[in-house]
Amino acid sequence: MARIRRDPRRSKTCVFCEYWTGDADLVFVNSTVGYEYEALAVGKCMRDNQKRYTHSGCTKFEPNVAARKVMKL
Repeated sequence: MARIRRDPRRSKTCVFCEYWTGDADLVFVNSTVGYEYEALAVGKCMRDNQKRYTHSGCTKFEPNVAARKVMKL
């Protein structure tokens, strides 16, 4: 599978959301790049009970623990 790098400060997508349940194999790269993860991982949104990919986004976004760590840097 393809891996991509994103910074949660600039990318409000499902992989960085508190309500997304899935395993994208997040790996912290550094404070500039952010995280590297599987681009096509699939999870479920606990707010609307729908299947979502890591790159999906919605208006219900709430940063998860990994995103909050980078946002404080």
